[in-house]
Amino acid sequence: MVLKKMHRFFSLADFKEEEEFLMEQHRCGWKFLGTGGYTYRFEACQPEEYIYQLDYNDEENDESGYLAIYEDYGWEYIMKLNSFYYFRKKKSESDGENEIFSDNISKAECCKKILNRQVVLLTTFFTVLMCCFIIPLTNRGANWNSMSFRVIMSIFLCIYVILFLLHIRNFRKLNGMIASLRNPLDENK
Repeated sequence: MVLKKMHRFFSLADFKEEEEFLMEQHRCGWKFLGTGGYTYRFEACQPEEYIYQLDYNDEENDESGYLAIYEDYGWEYIMKLNSFYYFRKKKSESDGENEIFSDNISKAECCKKILNRQVVLLTTFFTVLMCCFIIPLTNRGANWNSMSFRVIMSIFLCIYVILFLLHIRNFRKLNGMIASLRNPLDENK
C-alpha cells in the first residue's frame, strides 16, 4: 500500500475547491483517506472518475440515520471534520446522481449553514483577540514603551488583520454562492 500526504489550506467557504482537489487526486490515482485539517492523506489506486462531495451538518441528531440516507443513494462516507461530512461516489453518466443536493434551494441552505458557522467563528475570534488586546492595555503595570510589549501587540494586530480579511473574503464568497443559487441566470455576473 503506497501512501502520500499533501498539505493544503481550504477555508470554510472553499468547500467546492476542496471537492475539486479531491476529485483531481482520484483521477491521478490517489484515493482520499482523510484529513486532519491541512494535511490530506491519500492511498494509491487505479485512476478513476470519482465524485467527492462535502455536506455541512452541525446538528447533533441521529448521525447513523443521517449517514444511512447518503448510503442509500450510493455515497460512501469517508470522514467528518468540523461538521463537514466527506462523501465519495463513482461518477455516474447521469448528472443528477453526481451531486448530494438535487436542487438549488438545498445548496443555498447548506451555504447558509456554513455562513452561520462563519458568524460564530468570527464572533469568537473577535472576542478572544479583543481580550488579548484589552487585558494588556488595562494592566497598569504594562510598560507601554518596552520593545517586547510593542512586538507582542504588533503580532496580535497582524493576526487580527489577516484573519479579519479571511473572514470578510469568506462572507463575500458564501453570499455570492447563495445569491447565484437563488437566481441561476445571474451566476455568470
